[in-house]
Amino acid sequence: MITLVQSYFRDYPAESRLWVFMAERKLDEAETKVVKTHMDQFMPQWNAHGNALKGGYEWIFDQFLVIAVDESPAAASGCSIDSLTRYIKLIEEKIGASFTNRMLVTYLEDDQMKTEKLFDFKKKVKNGELTKNTVVFNNSVSNLSDFWDNWQQPLDQSWAANLLPDTQ
Repeated sequence: MITLVQSYFRDYPAESRLWVFMAERKLDEAETKVVKTHMDQFMPQWNAHGNALKGGYEWIFDQFLVIAVDESPAAASGCSIDSLTRYIKLIEEKIGASFTNRMLVTYLEDDQMKTEKLFDFKKKVKNGELTKNTVVFNNSVSNLSDFWDNWQQPLDQSWAANLLPDTQ
């Protein structure tokens, strides 16, 4: 694994709600600046039915926008989640890269991050091009504890384990 994710959001409770938005590719410095500038503007005004949300974000590996919200003061509502998604779409338009394509998979190969279409990833696993120890990013984690424990997983412990050939 390439980082200790437990260092992120250390001031948030483990049950804090979380979203992982993965860019379709690693972003360059100018694109990263756009993402951070927009998120710095959005987070302080993010609210649910007029109640400020205690939320934060992390920009990880120049590709992952991870957003957490401590719902103990105020819970994120459908409307607040919709506003977050609209804002992510605005960032996508500004930089010309998608953060919402759920048909992409990112994994580590020779300590390098690779992003593939889900179909191509599945084919590589079934063909034995990726091993049970290949680290896969699980962007479906939904709370901070799950993020800390399960965002980066060896393939054989991930959602893709059933794709491994029986010989691995």
